[in-house]
Amino acid sequence: MGAVPLVLGAVSAIASFDGARQQNKAAQRQAKYQNQAIAVQAQQVQEQADQQITEQQRQAARIQGRLRVAAGESGLGAGGTFNALTQQTNLNLAENTGNILGNLENNLALLSSKQVDPGANQVDPFMAGLTGGLDGVSTGMNLETDGRKLNLQRSPNAKKEWWQL
Repeated sequence: MGAVPLVLGAVSAIASFDGARQQNKAAQRQAKYQNQAIAVQAQQVQEQADQQITEQQRQAARIQGRLRVAAGESGLGAGGTFNALTQQTNLNLAENTGNILGNLENNLALLSSKQVDPGANQVDPFMAGLTGGLDGVSTGMNLETDGRKLNLQRSPNAKKEWWQL
């Protein structure tokens, strides 16, 4: 085996090793940015749920305020129908809040499932270098073999080629 296969093997190994390292760095950056975007989305979902719960609480307070005014204007006390309507308002608030929190939990679980493991798409640079090096040696040996075949077809006085030096 001449120098050509060894040189091509070394160059291919270095190039493959470096390419794998660069690919790993790019995959890690992409995972980091994607996870940051998911964290922002989760925060937005949480804030939206908080706003919805606050709005439900305000709406329940408005309804209960109207009930108090209506009960006061009619001269009825705070018993009977007033209590039943107030309790229904509280039940509706609890049910709506439960639905909002359930949706929040589902949305956060969905976002969590979309998170990316930074090490998931990693390539072993040493194996890539070894594979690239072996490919380079194989290519170099093929070139060397083809060069010998060409030389056998030429006259003995032919000038030596670069790979034969």
